[in-house]
This record gives sequence, C-alpha cells and structure tokens, in this order.
Amino acid sequence: MKRTVISVAAMICCVAAMYPLSLTITPGELPGLKNRLVSLSDSRLEISGRADVRDLEVLKSVSPDVRDIDLSGLTIVAYTYSEPDRRGRLRYEAGEIPPYMLCGQRLDSFVFPANVSVIGEGCLSLTGVRELTVPATVKTIGDYAFAACPELQSVAIGGDPVLGRGLFKDCVRLDEVTWGGAPDVIPEAMFEGCEVYAGRVPASVEEIGNSAYRNTSLTALNMKNIRRVGDYAFADNPRLADVVYTAGQTPELGVGVFFNDEALSELPAFGELPAMLLAHTGAKLRYTLNAPVIGEGAYANNSELDTVTFGPAVRSIGAHAFRNNHSLNMLDVTRLDDRVIDVASDAFSGLLGDDGRYDIRLNVAKDHVEPWVEHPVWGLFTIGNFDTGVEAPGLQAAEISIQRQGAVITVSANAPIAYVGCWGVDGMLLSEIAPATEIATIENLPDDGVVVVKAIAGDTTRILKLR
Repeated sequence: MKRTVISVAAMICCVAAMYPLSLTITPGELPGLKNRLVSLSDSRLEISGRADVRDLEVLKSVSPDVRDIDLSGLTIVAYTYSEPDRRGRLRYEAGEIPPYMLCGQRLDSFVFPANVSVIGEGCLSLTGVRELTVPATVKTIGDYAFAACPELQSVAIGGDPVLGRGLFKDCVRLDEVTWGGAPDVIPEAMFEGCEVYAGRVPASVEEIGNSAYRNTSLTALNMKNIRRVGDYAFADNPRLADVVYTAGQTPELGVGVFFNDEALSELPAFGELPAMLLAHTGAKLRYTLNAPVIGEGAYANNSELDTVTFGPAVRSIGAHAFRNNHSLNMLDVTRLDDRVIDVASDAFSGLLGDDGRYDIRLNVAKDHVEPWVEHPVWGLFTIGNFDTGVEAPGLQAAEISIQRQGAVITVSANAPIAYVGCWGVDGMLLSEIAPATEIATIENLPDDGVVVVKAIAGDTTRILKLR
C-alpha cells in the first residue's frame, strides 16, 4: 500500500488555512500589534472584542496574505482625539467605520462589525471582495464605499441606509443587488460602469442621479414613480430597449438621459426633450414628437430616423436637434396648421445640401403652406401637402375606444395610438400624450365635469365628449 507523507510545514499551512487567526482586543490595543499584522502569513483574520477608530485605522496595514477579514464579533465604540486627525476630525461615533479603512487591500471577503451604523467613504473600494452583506444596522454608506471592486458580484443591503455617490462605480462584474428597504433615491454614478448589471430600478425610487446607471446592461426601465432623472443617467446602455411610464406623468429629465442607447428606438411622451436626450440611439423609421421643447442635440446622429411627425404641443426645436440624420426623409407638421415651430437655424446641421437647401420634405396642412414657405429655416425644405406622414398610405383604418372612470381616461385601439389630448369645456388643454402604443391612459384629470377627448390612431381620428 502506497503511503502519503505530509511534512510538518505542510500540516501547519493546512491548519492555518482551516482556522483563522483570532484576536480579541480592547479599544486602542491594535496599534501596538501593528508589526504583527504587517508580517502575518495567515489567510484569514478574525477580530472580536471592542475597538475604536484608532484600531480600525491600523487594518490598512494588514499583510496582503490576509484575504479574509471577519469583524462580526467586534463592537465599535466612540472615540475623541485630543487634536484633529489627518481628515481634520476629532470625534468618531460608535458604530462608525472610518473612510478608506481597507481601500486597495487584496481581500476576498469581509464581514462587518456587529454594531456598524456608518460605512465611511471608500471603505472597501479597490478590494477583491466577491460578495458583501450590509447589516440592517447601517444608516449611512459613504461615497464610493464599494467602488472599483473588480471581483464584486453580489451585494445584500439589509436595511434602508442613505446611499453615497458612486457606491458601486466600475464594479464590472456586479450582477445582483438585493434591497432590504425601499430606497427613494439612486445617487449619482451609483452603478456607472457596472457593465453586466441588469437589475431593475426599485419601484420605490423617485429620483435618479447623474450617470447613475450609465454603461450598465439594463434592458427595461419602468419610470412609473420617478420624478427626476439626472444627466446621462441611462446613457451608454447597449441593451436598454423598453422604457415605460405612467401616462400623464411628466418626469424632469436631465441632459443626455438616453444618450448612445443603441437598442432604444422610441420613448413615451415627456413634457420636454432635453439636450442630447436620444442622440446616438437606435431611434428608427417613424417618430411622433409632441413635447413643447425639443432640446439641443436631442435626436442627433440617429442614422435610421426616416419620418418625424410633430404634434400640436411642439413649440421649439433647439440647436443640432436632428444633426447628421442623413436618412431623414419627411417632417410632418400637418397637426400645427399655420402655427410655425420656432426652430434654431442649425437644428438640422449637417443636412444642408450644396444648393443651400434641405433634401427633406415638409408635409404641411392644406391651405397653410404660406407661413412655412416664408420662414427663413423652414423655407429651405421641400414644402407641400404630401400623401405621406400622418396620412401615409398603408396606415390601417383603426377602431378607437375611449372610456372614462372618474379622473382617468383610457384609450384603446387596434393600431398604435399616435396622439391623445384632453380639453375642458372652456377649451383649456388638460393633458396630451403621444404614446405610440395600443393602450394609453391619462390620469389626474378633473373627476367631474365634461372632458373632450381627441384620439388619433392609424388614419382614424375620434373626438368624444365625456361626462
């Protein structure tokens, strides 16, 4: 029988791997053990007892051989320095982990102290941790606390803490975050650069910060409860194709919210279309816009955009809004009659021909051509009343149903709905949308009195007075 011989050194290594080095300390004791921590060869370290900020600051000196740190048996107590520390602070509270405590350490795993309440800025950034569980005791997580952790894949946030900026920024393998609470704000750059992250925005969220989901793998976005979206919040998302929101809601959108989202071909109607909103996206073929303001560069560089129909709410078009859209063939303004849209002189930059004109047709309502021809910008288009655009051949006769239940109007059709508008009997416009879906809902209308509803689907227009 063959015998296996294991050296004493190998046995010691095995034992060290199986059983972590355990230290039980009192506040202020760990600085005296710094030399020992620097030279450790153990792969795992457990620290229990009681500690303050002086002890926690020493952990950044732990040997790189230590890959797993467990502080679950440790209680953090408050401490006040006699003079301000290098951050200019005197006092650290009980349960507070100082900023950048383990930043850059070669860790594989980390377990938080039992009473942790504040996780400092950059606490575990640039480490190798693969998963994290944030205890429900945590009330605040600092900016970039877990940022740029290349191996981090899953995080469980137990409570409902205030979240810092860039919390998971550039965690390129992060694919799962579970929430114990109901966050109402996703801060600036929280998931920016999390290339594989496809987690849905929690339903409780009302505000999303600048670049919060930039360069992630989101495929769908429900903006039902969202009130504000920051600049470039969902930009550079190659898979985002489906955006929905509650009809009648008008979220405040920042610059370039959906910039360079290649798969996104259309959006629901919003109150205004800010600068760069859908620049470099997959906006294709026909598009209906009914926003009062179409911002600077809003639809720039969309190579497959063919026809744009402007609804009656459109008032102005900003600089470079349709820049370099060389496939643009038709602009339909028939719904505006003789009211001419205010347009920047360079709204269609890159499309002017050698003859100083645009090789784009402008479909104008019959008998309302003159104001458009006389305009210094619109007059450069080929103007007429064409059998395309809104009245395009091939649009099917649609059946439209309009129903009212109190403050809610529901419109359904057997073709995409191009426009729904609601007016009071005094002629005041109450709400209007261009949903491009077969079912549309307008909410928050007066729940009594007469409402006049106009709906357009296919080549059918229906106007109905509802009580």
